[in-house]
Amino acid sequence: MSARIELWRLLAELRKNQPGLTILLTTHLMDEADRCDRLAILDEGKLLADSTPDQLKDDIGGDVIKFSGPDLPLLRDMIQTKLGVLAKQIDDRLHIERPSAHLFVPHLIEAAPGLIESVTVGRPTLDDVFVRLTGRRLHRPDQ
Repeated sequence: MSARIELWRLLAELRKNQPGLTILLTTHLMDEADRCDRLAILDEGKLLADSTPDQLKDDIGGDVIKFSGPDLPLLRDMIQTKLGVLAKQIDDRLHIERPSAHLFVPHLIEAAPGLIESVTVGRPTLDDVFVRLTGRRLHRPDQ
């Protein structure tokens, strides 16, 4: 861990002291990618996105709601039927991208009484961007 901290300290120093310097960095760690001026997302050899981290997150167009329950296929179908919203299953959770998501959560819970065990709402992360572009999470070797 201290080697990563030292690397990022060194990179910040280089950026400060050598304007115009280009540093090409590859990483699977989205918290590191979030520190970059520009980000290209590659998957299976294909370029999926190329922009600033903030612009990629803004492209989601709202917040990300993640929720879980005991029967995800039933829960996904109920949400689509009752609310007309498509939820993507990523691992053991369903994801919905929505502006003002905090206002949508009560409707979500009312549409599937007793089927939702947990709900989180947050601003999009680069992990969410990767999920949106690929339909799956980025699994790191240490997971």
